[in-house]
Amino acid sequence: MLENGHTATYVISGLKKAADFIVVAWGKNYQEQYYRHQTTESNATPVDTGDAIPDHEIDFDMNPGASISGNVYQDGNPATDLFVEAFSESTSSFGGHSDISNGSFLIEGLDQANDYILKVYKTGMAPFYYHTSGNTREERLATKVSTLENKHVTGINIHTFQLESISGTVRDEEGKALSDIWVNVSSFLKKCGEGIYTAKDGTYLIGGLSKSDDYIVSIDEHANLSYVPEEKTNVISGSSGVNFILRKA
Repeated sequence: MLENGHTATYVISGLKKAADFIVVAWGKNYQEQYYRHQTTESNATPVDTGDAIPDHEIDFDMNPGASISGNVYQDGNPATDLFVEAFSESTSSFGGHSDISNGSFLIEGLDQANDYILKVYKTGMAPFYYHTSGNTREERLATKVSTLENKHVTGINIHTFQLESISGTVRDEEGKALSDIWVNVSSFLKKCGEGIYTAKDGTYLIGGLSKSDDYIVSIDEHANLSYVPEEKTNVISGSSGVNFILRKA
């Protein structure tokens, strides 16, 4: 096996006699290569172990290929325990970086192409895709990365965030569940807010919230409210049991 001008030998033993062995070499930092310098299995030259010709020169000239690197942030901080994947539809080239520990990633051994889509995900989390604005949740809106003009692309930063919920129950002083009460949540830090009416059993759940610890959960004064308004401050996203007991106005 030829590697940047240096020779590294290999031996594969214990094979049966067959005329259609496909031999491929790959590595973390190198492009996948099939016998006779091919990049796809369909174009590979099969090796016949059943004929009288010794199979002693099945050589490869490994190419480090292109690379894409950058950082992944979660809620503004370097991310951990996420997987970054790059895929080119035009070349079927694929690479990934797992076990991010300090937010940085480096994907090597890629073909040169102009349509790489970068995806960040982990088990149980819908993926985020790279976009020049920071991120998108839709693959069709992802910004494609090219390794044609610049073989080693750097500075690809992907921003992710956790979507959480806040839930609870609204009752009166006698313990009766109150339905159709508007509950509002808002975060100054995340510049977001949402609201919902309580269900028949007095419960509410507001989801799709960015992770934060400054949510205000409130039942505000309005024409149809016959109870005293109330609010809770510094509520952490992901909290359940954010309950209200309302007094008659």
